[in-house]
Amino acid sequence: MPSIQAVAKQALRVIDKNSPAILTGLGVAGLVSTAYLSGKASYKAAGILREYEDSTNKEKFDLVWRLFVPAIATGFAASACIIGAQSLNHARQAALISGLSIAEGTYREYRDKNVSLFGEKNDEKVRDAVAKDSVANFPPTSADYALVRPGQHLIKDQYSGRYFSGTVETVRAARNDINEILLKGDNYASLNEFYELIGLDSIPVGTEVGWNINNMLDVNFSSTVLAEGVACLVLEFRTFPEQDYASYL
Repeated sequence: MPSIQAVAKQALRVIDKNSPAILTGLGVAGLVSTAYLSGKASYKAAGILREYEDSTNKEKFDLVWRLFVPAIATGFAASACIIGAQSLNHARQAALISGLSIAEGTYREYRDKNVSLFGEKNDEKVRDAVAKDSVANFPPTSADYALVRPGQHLIKDQYSGRYFSGTVETVRAARNDINEILLKGDNYASLNEFYELIGLDSIPVGTEVGWNINNMLDVNFSSTVLAEGVACLVLEFRTFPEQDYASYL
């Protein structure tokens, strides 16, 4: 039987995943309410104005303007929901395209290097060559070097292109923690959950992709030496995080 935490996590995931649809539904409901409240206010206003036909326009306005406040407020709220839904959709699409482009670019670079150097063999040498090129093309900054703690290495996350401080052991421990989550009832975990374990900040696409019990997390490491003579590890996913990783539940 799923734990309370697992049920709560699934509920939050459903809400997050469907938030654009929820906001659109609220927006439509708000527009219907706006029409109803406007009609109701107009009916009441007409009755009041009949009693004060001889009043000035300003006096008539002062008599009825408050009747339309609920309709106006509901209309603004409905518009905000609809605009918010569209903004979420655009943001998610942009984040997914960005993340998938990074992944596809890494894969394409790997295959090109593989063909040009070694054909289908010597996978470890090819990954090291790709890692070297990746770090050379996007080298760490002084801020990245400052991240490294005693006893740890500078590591580049190939998927997001970011550097962080860690060791092979700490990353593998995080991998094991994620897979333990998958096996012990939650059944899925997001990319951002993994990033949190290794000390990286969340990214927009990190809630949209992840792993489940049918696609468990596995990682590879390659190594290269920077121009300063500092060793740098490159982390890559052997199993890429997938979209709709919780949809099978």
